[in-house]
Amino acid sequence: MYALNGNALKLGELPSFGPPVPSRVITLIGPDRDLFILGRRAENQGLGIGAFAYYRRVVENQKGRLITEIAKVAKRLSAKPDELVGFEKAAKETQFSKAIDEIKDTVPQVLLEAISKIVVLNLHHGTTRRID
Repeated sequence: MYALNGNALKLGELPSFGPPVPSRVITLIGPDRDLFILGRRAENQGLGIGAFAYYRRVVENQKGRLITEIAKVAKRLSAKPDELVGFEKAAKETQFSKAIDEIKDTVPQVLLEAISKIVVLNLHHGTTRRID
């Protein structure tokens, strides 16, 4: 006969809680995958500021690449040559805040609006739902 009462101890969860990270995102993040996963885990556990800290490290580590991608969008939207030079300078800048100051007036408006919506929804409303 089996006992119906006892104690149990949960040691972990595999796969970890939360929606899976798309492989495309992991590919884009590249060498910062582990930091991103830690941030994702913190976010899924309701540790918003902790998640933000990990995500910020990912963004800072990939600043140059992100700015280069924004420059490609600006070029497609017919940015002026001097604006594109500003993106090149910003991508090489070592301080994140100085890099942003270099390009803040030349980032395409449509991209700024999309980023603003993401930040507002994720930080102020605690949601990760899709933005249309």
